[in-house]
Amino acid sequence: MNLQLLILMSGRDDSFREAGYLYPKTLDEIAGMPLVQVVLNSLAELRAQSARVIVTIRREEDRKHHTGAVIHLIEPRADVVLIDDTAGAACSALLAIEHIDPNAPLVIMNGDQLLRADLPQILEGFAKQDLDGGIIVFEAVHPRWSYVRCDADGYVVETAEKRPISNLATAGIYYFKRAGDFLSATMSMIKKNAHVGNNYFVCPAYNELVLNQGRVGIAKVPKTAYVSLHTPEGVHAYQAEAERRGAA
Repeated sequence: MNLQLLILMSGRDDSFREAGYLYPKTLDEIAGMPLVQVVLNSLAELRAQSARVIVTIRREEDRKHHTGAVIHLIEPRADVVLIDDTAGAACSALLAIEHIDPNAPLVIMNGDQLLRADLPQILEGFAKQDLDGGIIVFEAVHPRWSYVRCDADGYVVETAEKRPISNLATAGIYYFKRAGDFLSATMSMIKKNAHVGNNYFVCPAYNELVLNQGRVGIAKVPKTAYVSLHTPEGVHAYQAEAERRGAA
């Protein structure tokens, strides 16, 4: 698969530091492994099929804790991009531009989550449909998520961040048939000042792709397939579940 996988691990982790964690979120241990290893292990099959793996991390974190070295031990091929504070995930993704082939497919995903689903099969489905973009979704209504609204044929007509425009929340995994479409859509979004709380997110960039007549589809998974490790509470819940499975 000529796929490029971009994993965003450069977001702030204030909630972990405020909770007294000695190490950053990426290195918080879950079932004896740092979070970054848990996430990358969950993507082993997709990584093996990808032509390129790119991971963004915070520059200061790498300086203090050598997170980049940890990533290279798990995924030696990884291009690690060091990032300072940005105006959101979309801006962080743009900073990886020198490692991205604009003509090849691109998958962007949050690096503090797990998805219990066959990702290679889902992405292959997007490719077989010849979609310009694909978004994995689950049913929800809480405004903490990103959302998509679809037409009668199931194609995305609008996306929104932190605003429920439907009951289809995104699972933080975004497919683009051409990486160049993501880059141009994101830059157009930024030019239009389409931020949410002074941050630019990946999901709303699909609005620009739709405006340019791009076909964006969805793949629906159960909400239980999505596991958030974004907060200490999410990590604790997953740790408790892992311990229960181990005791079973």
